[in-house]
Amino acid sequence: MLRVFKDPCSGLFVKWVLSFAVVYTILQPFHLSIIFYLPLFLLGGFLMTQGKKGLLLFLCLISYLCVSQIQYLRGTAVSIPLETGRITLIYGRLTQEPSWGSHGRLFLNLDLESVESRSGVSGEARGVLSATLPVMNSFGSRRWLRGDHLVLQGRLIERTNPEGNEYYFIGSDLLQYWSPRPGGWRELVIRRVRRVAEGVGNLSETLLPALVLGLKHPDMDSSASLFRETGTAHIIALSGFHSGLVAFLLFSLFRFPLGYRGGLIAAAIGLLIFLYLAGPKPSLVRSVLMYLLVVAGKLSYRKPNLRLILICSFLITGLWAPESLHSLSARLSYLALWGILTTGPLLYNILKRRVGSILSVALSASFAAQIWTLPLVFSIFGLWYPAGILASLVLTPLVTFYLYWGIFLIFLPETSFIIPVINAVGGFLESLLLLTALLFQKIPPITMKYSNPGLFLILLFPLLLGLTYRPGGLSGKRKFGSELRFHNRDKGSSRSNGFGTTQALGTELSD
Repeated sequence: MLRVFKDPCSGLFVKWVLSFAVVYTILQPFHLSIIFYLPLFLLGGFLMTQGKKGLLLFLCLISYLCVSQIQYLRGTAVSIPLETGRITLIYGRLTQEPSWGSHGRLFLNLDLESVESRSGVSGEARGVLSATLPVMNSFGSRRWLRGDHLVLQGRLIERTNPEGNEYYFIGSDLLQYWSPRPGGWRELVIRRVRRVAEGVGNLSETLLPALVLGLKHPDMDSSASLFRETGTAHIIALSGFHSGLVAFLLFSLFRFPLGYRGGLIAAAIGLLIFLYLAGPKPSLVRSVLMYLLVVAGKLSYRKPNLRLILICSFLITGLWAPESLHSLSARLSYLALWGILTTGPLLYNILKRRVGSILSVALSASFAAQIWTLPLVFSIFGLWYPAGILASLVLTPLVTFYLYWGIFLIFLPETSFIIPVINAVGGFLESLLLLTALLFQKIPPITMKYSNPGLFLILLFPLLLGLTYRPGGLSGKRKFGSELRFHNRDKGSSRSNGFGTTQALGTELSD
């Protein structure tokens, strides 16, 4: 690094300039921010110093980014055949269940079918459009499901930015609503979940559907803000934590009758069904994709590398649905899991001798996830809740028991005589969750006056630097203490054990 600034004509400086020129020339038509070029510029200069293999890897990286960006532009493009100011009606299909805002409005994502102007002229439209609608002007919005069709009246707003035009529909009234497949099995499952949740308590009415299937509720703002202010909002947002609990439950149930491999396959099929019921949420798609890759490795008798699997899932998502990676939940999900897999082992080695093995596992995972998501949270919200490190240790097991209780209650017949006892257990767990969250809510957050999206890279760079240059780095973890290995005599090797050189004997076996 220092050699580059001392000698501007050095080969490394030329390669860095060349890499920046290549990156900017290829990606400039995509109208990306200049902040996006900085890591590619540094990475390109480093890879080009590694010879032909580094150059080939750099070209593959640029090609991948181009294909991913083209797919992103195709997936987010909206085609409107009429003049924006004249459109008063839109016809569309819900891509996910609606969510409720704090100002009495519904937030909808519609897959456009057609639009109509005030003079009656209509035309076919394409793309996914964000829309809002007053709750008082909608009927039965709690029963709306993914795939239902709507006809909204209002006005279409167009905003121009360097990345392209963005469209928003401010709805004033709902003219028509219909479901293409009323009474389907997905609708029956969702109704069953909501009916069970309503019979337990006020918190369960909003929390249980969110934990089981990620369903929103009009009164969810209070419970969502409670967990958000304790730094544990990821617990109620459907993510890899919930899919992991579902996979563990399915594997445990089917392992004995079907065997180890049969249990893995049954859990994979169950997760795909769970993904269909809950919808393609970014963090859930990531976790299901990772589990499928792990199962593929297990079935082929290969030990899975979770870091490589996480990277592969990111690359696959970048080609299949790159627009999902632009969501906040997806970025937080990938950063948190990357922190657990990379920084978690280092923190575990530090904490194991002080707090014990069991507590150090949970504490290192929680602390590592908070560290790696901190830059993104600070750059967007300008505040961070440190209570989440300790709150996760208490709330995670409670939510685990609560989720398993809810799944058991859903599959329990409504006429069973033990339902009052099960509801009492659920009410007790609900009280514990509420009391614990209120206790950690008293811990004040840490605020930052300056927040900007560019701040993310500035705060993330020390983490990447520390991860790369710590002992062991990305290649593995550091080993402490003496080490004894045995080798075949014909190899004639020897190894020091910390007290002197020892003769190697026998077949290689690590202690």
